[in-house]
Amino acid sequence: MKKITRTVWAVIAAAMLICLTACGKCAWEIKIGDKDIDIPCTLEDLGDEYDYTFDYPFSGNSNGKGIFSVTLMQNDDIIGTVKVEADSKDKIDRKSKIRRLSIAKSVSDKDDMSIAGVKCGADKSDVKKVFGEPDNPDASAWKYKKRGFTAIFFFDDENKVTMLSISDIDDEET
Repeated sequence: MKKITRTVWAVIAAAMLICLTACGKCAWEIKIGDKDIDIPCTLEDLGDEYDYTFDYPFSGNSNGKGIFSVTLMQNDDIIGTVKVEADSKDKIDRKSKIRRLSIAKSVSDKDDMSIAGVKCGADKSDVKKVFGEPDNPDASAWKYKKRGFTAIFFFDDENKVTMLSISDIDDEET
């Protein structure tokens, strides 16, 4: 009986250790340049070359639940969009939590962001190697969910990734 009890406690301790190191961490490695990023993150986490702009019609729009869509810039070039958590548009700053990060190849030639090693320009087969078979392989966007995070890959007519997105919020929240 003592041996079983020790085994049970060892399993519980191992599970707690795994949870402490994995819980709250993104299910996939996110890199921007050579930096590891966790979601949520801030512009401070991304670096000084990143900023928001509100110069576009959708930028600053809210879902009414404290999540705002904002255009993301890198060195004055538009590279994508983010969903930012804030009480109001006026309160969005460099320390605001970014809850969804989306980078598009079509608006920038930069391909600094990767999710589990997959970048804009990757082929569908590259995405499958890392993430597995999608629920709907004929869709123009493949969505993968794991441990509370969602990764989405959008494809062009040549089956290349044109935009990738990582989020820790449900679609219903955005």
